Amino acid sequence: MPELAEVAWFARQWEPGVGHRVLEVLCRERARIFRTAEARVIAGGLPGRALTRIRTHGKQMLFSFEGASLG
Repeated sequence: MPELAEVAWFARQWEPGVGHRVLEVLCRERARIFRTAEARVIAGGLPGRALTRIRTHGKQMLFSFEGASLG
């Protein structure tokens, strides 16, 4: 399990991507991304959307993208 400082460091590594569009999403089909979100729904819904925000909550990194929710 990562430490809080490690999570914050990795979140900062994503900051240059804010405002850029997702080109492609690669993940295992049976991967559990977040709770009940299916990997195929996320992989199909993110390309073309811009990353708008990155934040941390405890030991989780949370990413926000433009447009409607994917759930």
